Amino acid sequence: LGTTPVSKFMPAQIDHEYVKILHATIFSRMRAIQSLIKNGEEFGIKEPVDIVKHITSTPDSIEKFYQSTALDSRTVNERDYLVQHMIKVMTYAVKVGKNLDYSKEELTELGLAALFYDVGLFRVSEAITGKREKLEESELYSLKKHAENGSNILSRFKIEHPMMSRVALEHHERETALVTLRD
Repeated sequence: LGTTPVSKFMPAQIDHEYVKILHATIFSRMRAIQSLIKNGEEFGIKEPVDIVKHITSTPDSIEKFYQSTALDSRTVNERDYLVQHMIKVMTYAVKVGKNLDYSKEELTELGLAALFYDVGLFRVSEAITGKREKLEESELYSLKKHAENGSNILSRFKIEHPMMSRVALEHHERETALVTLRD
């Protein structure tokens, strides 16, 4: 699909094969974004925005994408796990949003925020995210900073997509709130 607008290739109704192509496209784009972030380079979100808009505005596409994602039980290698997980979070979020009668615009924003919520982990070394032993204090600090890093990474998209950076920053808020409530 390259840089051509994704919507140009999208049929009004999507079938299982097309869902696989759509999934592969968003996976590929998110892997490219992951690489750019790891290297401290700028990236765009037009293609993920187009895909999320399509998923949230085409009849039955949320359900078909959800079914395809939920039923995908392939073993994913560690390198691809985070991107696959972010796609699944986006899929589940728009499914829930649809069931709560969110508008197409709200579903798109929810989907984007869910897709990029853990983008700060792209900056954390794979030596830390893949470590099986107990993390050193400095490694734990680096891991805990991923929410703030994600928010900073996404802040340049704040005008057009304000939920993205906020969700990235606050996606662990409950843990903090629980600690505060217990004290």
